[in-house]
Amino acid sequence: MPETMRTGYVCAIYFGPRRSWVEHWGDVDPLYCLREHVKVLTECATHIERVIFVCNLREDGSDDEVYKEAVSIIEAKNAEDDREWIICSRPNYAFSYGAWEHALTNHADGLDFSFLIEDDYIPCKVGFDAEMVTRYFTDKENRDRVVYCSCCWKYNLSSNSNGIINLGVFRMRNTFSLPRIDTRRHIYKHGDACQRLFLRKFTNRGFKIIDMSVDYVFPFFCMSRLADIPYGGPFPEDHGAHMAPFTTDGEILLRPISYEGAIRNAE
Repeated sequence: MPETMRTGYVCAIYFGPRRSWVEHWGDVDPLYCLREHVKVLTECATHIERVIFVCNLREDGSDDEVYKEAVSIIEAKNAEDDREWIICSRPNYAFSYGAWEHALTNHADGLDFSFLIEDDYIPCKVGFDAEMVTRYFTDKENRDRVVYCSCCWKYNLSSNSNGIINLGVFRMRNTFSLPRIDTRRHIYKHGDACQRLFLRKFTNRGFKIIDMSVDYVFPFFCMSRLADIPYGGPFPEDHGAHMAPFTTDGEILLRPISYEGAIRNAE
């Protein structure tokens, strides 16, 4: 691939409990997602040259020991692999969007593109990285005008924020549009605001977003149904008919993470 397509992989990691996991999975090893990403990237990534894990740590120190173990896992991987593996931490605010911004502004020097991934989604095809980057950014117009390729992008709301950021465009602003934390609002409402706003600085200046669900199927985990539902529709009525239809015959390159004993897809 061209030297102008140097690509990274940024994964936002959270060690604490999650609203969808207790009923769905029960107790989960806090390092499970990180270990799965290390395993899958080793097996599937053929073009990514730098992997960056950004850990959002809770203020009460409850993640400190887990983070130390995470650092040892990534340091060992970095010593044995040709890719560069980085792990860092930050305070737990602005969800994955804040973690991604931290990585892009501190650890992405020399990269042209980067995957932005939430830790509960993982790649599932060998060569996914080369396929997606070349598909969307071989075209010069896309390299100049596209800021982001999203797994799903409708009405300027990314319902599945995983995607590929064009760092040539990102560095024009070098920040996302992340809202200030308002303690009067529920934390998940802040997350919704992050989804709506994080690329606003770029779309307001005419940069474009590519919706990859036109070409691929991207399953997501629906908490209300405790099941994977693919973009590729049709969506169930209780999830908003305005989101359908998407492609129904594309490959799946990213999927929700699985866990031993999960009840997902039991129906």
